[in-house]
Amino acid sequence: MDPSATFRTFFDACPLIAIIRGVRPEEVEAIGGALVDAGILIIEVPLNSPEPLDSIARLSARFGTDALIGAGTVLKAQDVDRVAQAGGRIIVAPNFDAAVVAATVQAGLVSAPGYFTPSEAFAALGAGAHVLKLFPAEAASPAVVSIRTSSGSGTGFLVDNEGTLVTNDHVVETARSVQVKFGTDGSTISGTVKGTDPSSDLAVVHIAPSSIPAKTKPLQFADSSGVSVGDVAIAIGNPFGLDRTVTEGIVSSLGRTLRAPNNYQIDGVIQTDAAINPGNSGGPLLDDGGKVIGINSQIATNGISNGNVGIGFAVPSNTVRQVLPGLKDGRTVEHAWLGVETQTATSATSSGAQIAGVTTGGPA
Repeated sequence: MDPSATFRTFFDACPLIAIIRGVRPEEVEAIGGALVDAGILIIEVPLNSPEPLDSIARLSARFGTDALIGAGTVLKAQDVDRVAQAGGRIIVAPNFDAAVVAATVQAGLVSAPGYFTPSEAFAALGAGAHVLKLFPAEAASPAVVSIRTSSGSGTGFLVDNEGTLVTNDHVVETARSVQVKFGTDGSTISGTVKGTDPSSDLAVVHIAPSSIPAKTKPLQFADSSGVSVGDVAIAIGNPFGLDRTVTEGIVSSLGRTLRAPNNYQIDGVIQTDAAINPGNSGGPLLDDGGKVIGINSQIATNGISNGNVGIGFAVPSNTVRQVLPGLKDGRTVEHAWLGVETQTATSATSSGAQIAGVTTGGPA
């Protein structure tokens, strides 16, 4: 049976694809068994999961031709052969990569690349892809807005049907009112800054619910503690005024720190290589399910230009969820702090840190 017919057989039986993410090999067979018993017969194991090839091999040995087992988050052509050797029969990729599709077709596996635009879809099909995976960036884009103040502009996004927009503190700065637009063709809407938190570089803007364009769906937050290095990351924003630009990359690292506008340290920051440029600030960083894992806030530069060099940073969604209720109500968000400056211990008999100074009026 050719790969297209193979996929159609299983998809016709149950039009769902299960993703077993972040599960260890010793756990995967029980989960796979529950899925197959429920009639879900197409299962992918993302390659950024713990020992994914072992998990694929176990599932393939357990279910044989009774289920279609394979890998997700396949980014390199050489990974296709590794999946095939493990018994996998379907390759799901977050994007269209001609080399990955070619390797998949040559190996006789089902090729299922992701796409954002019609051009990418036709290119993938022309390269031999058997089925396409539509990533939800297009569905998320209508909720993304441009925010303009008297001194600059940035991005924000809708998080509920009450007119609540989230953005960066450094986008609104000291402004109490801003101009909001849903797309270049949208009308200019007056927005009120309800609350700001310089310590987390977050702010909330409110617009009249009646001004939200019809059928615009608020974005949902993911649990950022579940994000892993290698996960797909999709940034949407208005870099250099270019409306709702979508860029794609991966989560490059976790647990970074950023310096907030008030010099407070922001912890747990997500690093991504998705292109982020001036104007992206305040926009969402999405996972491959279209949920917000962070708010794009800063980039590293090479000292020559202010453009993207592949190192961007996003405040994690769990931080946003923590401060959002207070900002919506206009309350000041309080953060614990010591009020001391430390330095590496200089004594030969000491280790750790020593106090270098105390902040005047601080808690210490």
